[in-house]
Amino acid sequence: MGLAYRMLGRWSEAQDVVQDAALRWLAQTRQDIRNHKGFLTTLVTRLAIDRLRREKARRETYPGPWLPEPVVTPLEGADDQSALAQDLSVAMLLLFERLAPEERAAFILREALGAPYAEIAQTLEKSEGAVRQIVSRARERIKRPRSNAISDPQRHHELIARVALAVQAGDKAGLTVLLAPDAVLLTDGGGRRSAALRPIEGAPAIVSLLFGLRGFAEPPRSVQVITLNGAPAALTRNAQGEDSVIQFTLEAGLISTIYISRNPEKLRHLNIA
Repeated sequence: MGLAYRMLGRWSEAQDVVQDAALRWLAQTRQDIRNHKGFLTTLVTRLAIDRLRREKARRETYPGPWLPEPVVTPLEGADDQSALAQDLSVAMLLLFERLAPEERAAFILREALGAPYAEIAQTLEKSEGAVRQIVSRARERIKRPRSNAISDPQRHHELIARVALAVQAGDKAGLTVLLAPDAVLLTDGGGRRSAALRPIEGAPAIVSLLFGLRGFAEPPRSVQVITLNGAPAALTRNAQGEDSVIQFTLEAGLISTIYISRNPEKLRHLNIA
């Protein structure tokens, strides 16, 4: 699931890929498989690459910014929950979007999951030298975020709690002081809910937009602080249920980027009590 989610940025699609891989694995003659983990990794990687190629056109015409589907972490049942939570930040998942499917696979397998080059070469059916070049090019195309969302968990949790209070109270001034002057807001409504169709820059513009969005114009019924993508986040609800997920990254102790997911298709899997 960790591999599929990093590849696709959608929890629901990752579940589909893992289920498909499991069914194919179960259909195999087990004694013919020398390395079960390697076999499953290869299956998941190739299925995810195929899905990314099919999704290319749809993502290019997506209405407004596309954000990854938020996921609760740590994930129950994971063999290594702490490792699985690494590199799952929204900022990092968006950087993966810069890469072609095979580049993304090679980079994630090597940099996020620590797979040997020889195994990646076998998975992608390429030479080890070619894989090293792919990973090297991917490193050049991806610049890791300057800020780390979980580098200061206490500050991060404090800020998301204050954001939650400001949103619920309709406190524009209280939200403004938490933002860096050059902060950026990305909102994903998926064409289903009101959202900005382009990035919004600057603290005053962000606050004006947030409290003008349907769902923020009036305070939500509840705001819950939860852990998503390895960091604290806010989940807002209205009378109909989950309305928005608010996540962010920090720089110099202030919020530098806000990510708000409002697309109901990306929230329904949360179902958090």
